[in-house]
Amino acid sequence: MPVYFLVVDIGTESVRAALVDNLGTIVGIQSKPTDFFSPHAGWAEQRPDEWWELTATCLRQLMSKHPGIDVAAIGVSAQMHAVVPIDSHGTLLMEKVPIWCDKRSTEICQQYQKEIFPQEQIQLTANLIIPSWTGPKMKWIKDNLPQVYQQTETFLTAKDYLNFLFTGEKFTDFSEASGSFLFSWKTKQWNHELIQLFGIDQSKLPEIVPSNTIIGKLLPEIAVQIGCQPS
Repeated sequence: MPVYFLVVDIGTESVRAALVDNLGTIVGIQSKPTDFFSPHAGWAEQRPDEWWELTATCLRQLMSKHPGIDVAAIGVSAQMHAVVPIDSHGTLLMEKVPIWCDKRSTEICQQYQKEIFPQEQIQLTANLIIPSWTGPKMKWIKDNLPQVYQQTETFLTAKDYLNFLFTGEKFTDFSEASGSFLFSWKTKQWNHELIQLFGIDQSKLPEIVPSNTIIGKLLPEIAVQIGCQPS
């Protein structure tokens, strides 16, 4: 008897969702285009609420075309390096957030290039500092949007934000953490030295888990919204 899974991918140009069985057969697929905003040179933004709206729409359409299917699990992937700040109630603190190709933190990166030699950067993080990484984006928010930073309980990424909406749980994985410039590839934990150097409060960073971790159960109200069984 086949086992069915829902998979979601948040891309830069579209949101995609598919119903897949345990043999890898794609039973159904839906896609919706996303908006992209660049209010200033070098800025690249998208709306997290749109990611969710389009995800829910795609999943509802999939389930309506395949009624009665019992979904075993949902897997989420997404464009990396977006920064999504939420408060203690899970409320978005920015309508539009910087995504992977946003360059507004270029000056911050140039500053730290002078403070941390390239070889040391590689030894600490296995990366060189660039504006795409989430750490410089968090620093930019702290410096330029202090009220947003103060109200932020957790900085999530696109994938992590969707997982939070699905389950109410806040986690990230090794892949996303390694794209922050705040992660130690040796210990597979947040790098306290770099976090302190950036002036970021570590309590605002989510727990890091392996990518295949089951992080929680689908919230009943979300199950109803997307057309799945509450169980």
